[in-house]
Amino acid sequence: MKPDYKNWMPKGMVAAGFILTAVLLALFIVFGLTGIVHGAVKTILSVVFLAGAVFLLGLSVWMALSGSALLTGRK
Repeated sequence: MKPDYKNWMPKGMVAAGFILTAVLLALFIVFGLTGIVHGAVKTILSVVFLAGAVFLLGLSVWMALSGSALLTGRK
């Protein structure tokens, strides 16, 4: 019996990854690029939000490409 991997990557999970990436980028802009916070707190929040956004963007792109490769038959 051949396994069925069509639904292994839910589209909602891929969409949620991109949405969370956008939220982290917005938080980076608000706290990292504006004058709301200053000093070490600004630096820490900037690094955390930007690193999280970059990581989630990479993960989301990987999920989207993996799901489309399975649906189209590409390897």
